Amino acid sequence: MARTDALRQQHNEMLAIATRIASLLKPDELSVEQTANAVRSDLSALAGKLMIHLVVEDKNLYPALSTSPDITAQGMAKKFQEEMGGLAQAFKDYTSSFPTGKAISSDPNSFITRTNAVFTALKQRIEREERDLYPLADKA
Repeated sequence: MARTDALRQQHNEMLAIATRIASLLKPDELSVEQTANAVRSDLSALAGKLMIHLVVEDKNLYPALSTSPDITAQGMAKKFQEEMGGLAQAFKDYTSSFPTGKAISSDPNSFITRTNAVFTALKQRIEREERDLYPLADKA
């Protein structure tokens, strides 16, 4: 079992939730409060999984890589850890802007715009971790 298997599984779970939310990013659907409530519930689940993921990385992955004999792994871990703080804060700001289904249904266009931006950043981060960081972690 590779060191990053659980982290990769968390990525898959987060992407599945994001895909489910993205399938409903239409103003007419989000204007329906029941749909907006379901989206908000999924968003809460995504936020929870993301926060757990970040804790696991902070407590396990980054410390292990920072003490690796591989200088590249050390540098990449530091870079990724520093960048993650910005993404985590952006995600928290985004979710707090839409605390309820009613907040989503009352401004679906803003929710769609912000969701697309945050999900793009999240997907790019996941791709970079899986392409650049995790292979180093699995070797360390």
